[in-house]
Amino acid sequence: MTDDAAARLAEDRLYAFVYEEIENGHIDKAAQARAIAEAGSDKGLVQKAYIKHRIEGIKAEIEFSTEQASSLMAREEKMRKEAINKFNDQKRPFVLRKEIYATFILCLLIILLFVFIGFL
Repeated sequence: MTDDAAARLAEDRLYAFVYEEIENGHIDKAAQARAIAEAGSDKGLVQKAYIKHRIEGIKAEIEFSTEQASSLMAREEKMRKEAINKFNDQKRPFVLRKEIYATFILCLLIILLFVFIGFL
């Protein structure tokens, strides 16, 4: 499916949604006010303008929600990275202690080896 076809289907769903809203008596006050301001007193033009403004409003809500979701996902990703970095920073001293312990054991073994060789 092409992007044009997908956009057309999405817009058709918006028109169907707005039509259903009108049939159920749900009128968006902001879209209605914009329609009246644009079309004046002609009911046909007001309804046409209402549909246009309602669809623009829904698109704006979708865009805003998408931006909010993207922002939230970016914040969550940043927090996840910070948590991983904090965990790694806390783990480093333990790794260093293990390296120091291993070095100590190695030195001790070398000393014991020299002592043992000295007795031979």
